[in-house]
Amino acid sequence: MKASAANSAEQIAKRNRMFEEAYNSGDARRLVESYFAPETLAPFAVPPGTPPVRGRANLVGMFSAMFSDTPKIQLETVEVTASDDVAFELGRAYLSNADGSKVTGRYVVCWVATDDGWRAKTDFFAGDGWDD
Repeated sequence: MKASAANSAEQIAKRNRMFEEAYNSGDARRLVESYFAPETLAPFAVPPGTPPVRGRANLVGMFSAMFSDTPKIQLETVEVTASDDVAFELGRAYLSNADGSKVTGRYVVCWVATDDGWRAKTDFFAGDGWDD
């Protein structure tokens, strides 16, 4: 059964916890497999200062490379807007860098409804802070 707007925030929160767990354990393959849309839906991410990273294999490489500089992350959803097939999430990312410094970033995820619930199709993120 495909995801629906009625339970989108709850399902997206669960995916985010999977993302955090995989990221914080340094498991890029599990992160991509549990978070991103299937390869047939051409998932991609847009990290700061670089062109989009397309496809699951490339996403695994991108996240693997990030772990040495920024080994820990915590996500905070600010808002989810959803229809039956597409949802958009706006949030903050609290990053702990390897040197002990902390950064608050921001992200926007375009989620798509799949047979396995909501999956990230496009993940845009930046580490340039977000103060209230």
